Amino acid sequence: MPKIIKIESARHMDGEYWEVGQNIGYQKIITEIKDCSMVFPDSIDYQYDIFVNNKPWKSLINMPVKVEYSLED
Repeated sequence: MPKIIKIESARHMDGEYWEVGQNIGYQKIITEIKDCSMVFPDSIDYQYDIFVNNKPWKSLINMPVKVEYSLED
């Protein structure tokens, strides 16, 4: 399964993005972006979780996003 390497807000004039390896503060690096939409298959919501230093940092729930996947595993 391809891994997410970048997720970008698709809201008009927002310009926010999160990328694996991105430094977001003092010794804080995004280590993983995970699609958690299928955790609850009966739900109509979609959710992307962003992990910093392998710990949950931010969840994007029902936010319009552009997702970029890696072709390598």
